Amino acid sequence: MQKIFTEDPDYEQWQMLSNFIYPSNINRFFYRNGIEDYDKELLESISGSILQSQEYFAAANSVSLNTSPLLLYYGTVNLMYAASMLVSGKKIDIENHGMRLDNNSTNALTKLGDVEFTPFFATIKGGLFQFCKTFCPDISISQYESKSKWTLLEILGSIPELKNDFEECYDTLSYVIPVQIVQNQNDYVERQKC
Repeated sequence: MQKIFTEDPDYEQWQMLSNFIYPSNINRFFYRNGIEDYDKELLESISGSILQSQEYFAAANSVSLNTSPLLLYYGTVNLMYAASMLVSGKKIDIENHGMRLDNNSTNALTKLGDVEFTPFFATIKGGLFQFCKTFCPDISISQYESKSKWTLLEILGSIPELKNDFEECYDTLSYVIPVQIVQNQNDYVERQKC
């Protein structure tokens, strides 16, 4: 693991990711990871997705709260798409996001956080299914099909950047584990905040 000390982590992160907008760098990455069977379309998909992601995130910083969540969502999806293809070395075919709004949950809402979403895996072309398959191959996703519902409250409460706003707005604890960075003799470590 490489440690990077920086005043501007966003800039540094995008500098590292921008290495993968060049096909020669993707070729080198695949070679080092033993991935041999791929084509030009895969390289273009990875490169294009990273470029689009960067533009979505940049645009989200310059628009109002009415639009920025949508731009952040698309930026994240594009980044996940590119990362999935880098890890697998294969083009991933996605037709939908893999979640659906449960219409029954919107009939008698007391708060927006009660809206329910159902992961569905009837098609293997859902983004959620593809990302889970790539990053968590040992998890059997099909066991959750149509049995599990996620609430908007659970989703918002699981985003570390929203922790303070979430706890203030909903007057409940979030689902993230707070950590603190502690310096020991030679290094920095993260530990659960008490």
